[in-house]
Amino acid sequence: MGSESEKTGASRVEDAGRKIGQKLGEAQQRVEKELREMVGYVESDVIPDVRNQSTKALRSLSQKLIEMAEYMEGKKPGRS
Repeated sequence: MGSESEKTGASRVEDAGRKIGQKLGEAQQRVEKELREMVGYVESDVIPDVRNQSTKALRSLSQKLIEMAEYMEGKKPGRS
């Protein structure tokens, strides 16, 4: 009798282990799929937009620096 209940207990543990392993495998596949989609989104949408905005910001900053340099040149002592 003890042997039979041990088999049933061991069988239940093995079944539970298989189910947990299966669920973990499914979760891993979903996480990997979501990560691939996120990387694709970042590469196709986020990075180009950041580059575009950065370029605009640098051009604006460049223009402001030109204006500041011209202002400073106009303020030199001895200039009218």
